[in-house]
This record gives sequence, structure tokens and C-alpha cells, in this order.
Amino acid sequence: MSTASLASFFIEPQTLYTRSIPFSPGVHPEARIQYRPSLPLVREQHAAKFKSADPAALDAFEVELLDSHVATINGQRVPRGRFSKLTPGLFRVIVDLVLGFEPPDDPAAATGAHGEPDDALRGAEAVASI
Repeated sequence: MSTASLASFFIEPQTLYTRSIPFSPGVHPEARIQYRPSLPLVREQHAAKFKSADPAALDAFEVELLDSHVATINGQRVPRGRFSKLTPGLFRVIVDLVLGFEPPDDPAAATGAHGEPDDALRGAEAVASI
């Protein structure tokens, strides 16, 4: 049994996880997502939008969530606002990843935990203001 370092218990602004999502015939292609996990406050905000029964507000929140927390898909940055055009199945999986409802491939392999913030993450703090 190994003991994790204290730093591994916290989500730093520059921490990035990776998750490989297998091909799902007729639903979405294979994808490798690099993302920053959300903080508990963002999960609470998402739950409030979900309970509000306002589909447009929930959709806007989730698109902004992905804009601010997803660094790359298959090694490529996604232009701001493009997440609204993702296939529904892939969109839902990525939202669940960012919110922490699905695990990364290997949490111990998080990148950037002690480096500079990744400039691929655009305005992550903006989600908290939605």
C-alpha cells in the first residue's frame, strides 16, 4: 500500500487529467480528452442549473464549462463556442468527466500539477460567475 502525497488530494488550476473514450458505433468516434477537473462549487452550480428546469440555461452553463475546462480533444484545442456542436453522447461524457462523475484514465498521471497554468484552459474562473 502506498501513501499519496498531500498535493495529490487537491485540484490546482494547472492540473490536467486525460481520459480515453472508446469509439461508440453510431454515437461518437474514439476520443482522448485532456481536461481540468471542476471544483465542488462548479458541481453545485451545475446541480442548481439542472434543478432549475431551464434547458437553455443548463446548455449554456455546460458549454461554458467545457470551454473553460477542456484543454484538448485528440491533441487539438477546440475553438471557443464549438462545444455546443459536439455529438450529444460525447458532450455528455465530457461534462461528466469535468464534473468528476467519471474518472480519468490514471489520476496519478495528472499533468501540470506543479507547473505553470496551461494556456489551453481559457477563463476557467468564468464558469463560477455563470
